[in-house]
Amino acid sequence: MTKACAGKNCKMMMMAGLGLLVAVVAVLIMASQKPDEFKVTRSITINAAPEVVFPWLNNLQNGQKWSPWVEMDPEAQYVFEGPIEGVGAVIHWDGKKAGKGTMTITESVPNERVASRLDFVKPMASTSTTDYVMTPTEDGGTQITWGMYADNNYMAKVMSVFMDCEKMVGDQFDTGLAKLKKIVEAE
Repeated sequence: MTKACAGKNCKMMMMAGLGLLVAVVAVLIMASQKPDEFKVTRSITINAAPEVVFPWLNNLQNGQKWSPWVEMDPEAQYVFEGPIEGVGAVIHWDGKKAGKGTMTITESVPNERVASRLDFVKPMASTSTTDYVMTPTEDGGTQITWGMYADNNYMAKVMSVFMDCEKMVGDQFDTGLAKLKKIVEAE
């Protein structure tokens, strides 16, 4: 017969198990407090009229020239399908850092808004909506707000306990918008 747990080793194992249980429960409680929607928005003002900015947002091939992910993962593969711009334009990507997915333009209102469905396959399957909203400024420029919205399922909530996804995505948006501003204003 084997001996039942006894002595210092047993107490240490019980304490470690209890500590692990408390940590897991704490993570689950923190995750349950996270919002049901994931939302990231960033804005920038570009010194150009909306009709000058719009083609850079409505054409996915133009978007490659300022996308923060192209620079981050230069070896990623990109495939375009459908129309060159506007509703139905599609880009597929597959990269080590950028992951794998598809973006499809679902709405295009000239000089006002471009919205897309973003389907990620890797590193984790998810679907989001992204949009660019253009607002004319009084001095003839354009304020662009880049947004990303998704349902925050429970696994995403648990991940957000450990990762600041809003900051991570927001920093990429800031990088892309700054690059877009530089390109458009240089024209």
